[in-house]
Amino acid sequence: MPAPKQDEIVRSIMTLAIGAIGAGLARQINLPMFMLTGPAIAVALAGYFGLPVMMAQLMRNIIFLVIGVAIGAGMNAEASAAMLHWPLAFIVLGVALMLIMWLSLVMLQKLFGYDRNTAILASVPGHLSYVMSFGPNAKADMSRVSIVQSVRLLALSFTVPFLAALLGIDTSLAALAPAVPMNSVSFALLLFVSVFVGVGLNALKLPSALLIAGMLVSTFAQVFGLVRGAPSADIMLAGLIAVGALLGCRLSVLRRAALAKGLVAGLATTLLAVAVAGAAAFGAGLMTGQPFLHVLVAFAPGGLETMVAMGAVIGADAGFVAAAHIARLFMLTGLVPLFLGRGPRKQNSPRDAQP
Repeated sequence: MPAPKQDEIVRSIMTLAIGAIGAGLARQINLPMFMLTGPAIAVALAGYFGLPVMMAQLMRNIIFLVIGVAIGAGMNAEASAAMLHWPLAFIVLGVALMLIMWLSLVMLQKLFGYDRNTAILASVPGHLSYVMSFGPNAKADMSRVSIVQSVRLLALSFTVPFLAALLGIDTSLAALAPAVPMNSVSFALLLFVSVFVGVGLNALKLPSALLIAGMLVSTFAQVFGLVRGAPSADIMLAGLIAVGALLGCRLSVLRRAALAKGLVAGLATTLLAVAVAGAAAFGAGLMTGQPFLHVLVAFAPGGLETMVAMGAVIGADAGFVAAAHIARLFMLTGLVPLFLGRGPRKQNSPRDAQP
């Protein structure tokens, strides 16, 4: 990985500072999950009004490592017992993904006039980088696809915090305080080992490799008693603010004209996705015995790192949330070509060509 330029580091630090200010303001007005929503709004607005917000790759890697280790520290043998119920939850998740894609495809074609391939790619619940790779060959309107996907990410990132507030779940700083603080030496060692595990996972093309590496290493160390406790609330808070700033950077690229073009379609497909994911989460929650909102965070088609971070704030089983999102990405890897390959052949028939 090339070394970041000085300008990128300066802009990244500025972006983090904007995120921290946003978190402070959001806390003052009691915005749900302020450590994520505040920075996301502040950074997105800063980018929208012309400030050069960004996050250098080196900074992203550090953020993902810290968050991964911090979240993994919340795992233990008891929390890991939920693994026994995961196969059933994954089946429900797979059915939900197919329903979301099919219903969104029909909606985008019938109500919004999208051509079939554009509707398929816009209906995919997440996995944006993979979806965008189909653009040239699928002959789809990728600007529409990008806007619908971005609106979904934005809407989901703010839906979960407000649902948590409505359900009375504590998302304040108190929720981040560890019962037993982890010493700094143990934390540094976990970060060090996670770097090498992350390199290996990245070679296997696993999404968010460093985030998952941090979680795996930290969880392993906890379950086998190699370390005790979790990083301080200040470290967790800083990591969550950084994740919120990252989300804001993604949203800052949206521009007024492009947003207006796909806003309604994006919101409509988001509501549909939330409804289907909510029904699936309710059923999976009954099967696994986990709270509805915890399963919804695991099933919601949002960004992996954002949803994992939200799960940590509300006290969800970190392993379950991460595994569900990784499974979702792998399922979509197979579903997208399947949907694209089922198009009506008569569309491209020479007999239907216009003179």
